[in-house]
Amino acid sequence: MRLGVISKIGMDFAPLIEFCASVGFGLSEKQLEHFSRYLDALYDENTRTNLTRVPKAEAVVRHLVDSLLCVDLIPQGARCLDIGTGPGLPAF
Repeated sequence: MRLGVISKIGMDFAPLIEFCASVGFGLSEKQLEHFSRYLDALYDENTRTNLTRVPKAEAVVRHLVDSLLCVDLIPQGARCLDIGTGPGLPAF
């Protein structure tokens, strides 16, 4: 998946790629594919269970980029513990 390529459910990953580049790390094709599969599964399951109200067109920014906004506050090499996904980003 390349910059600007649209996922199967119509999501453009350019904002995620650009944000990650701005904080000093890139995303591999495999990582982008994993994000795409996650969002595909999320919105597929969302048709049966109310997991998110974020429209598909806003998911890359409001779910993925939003969840990474604090990345530049974590010192390089630090160990972190994720104690929950917080409000908004469904984990399943």
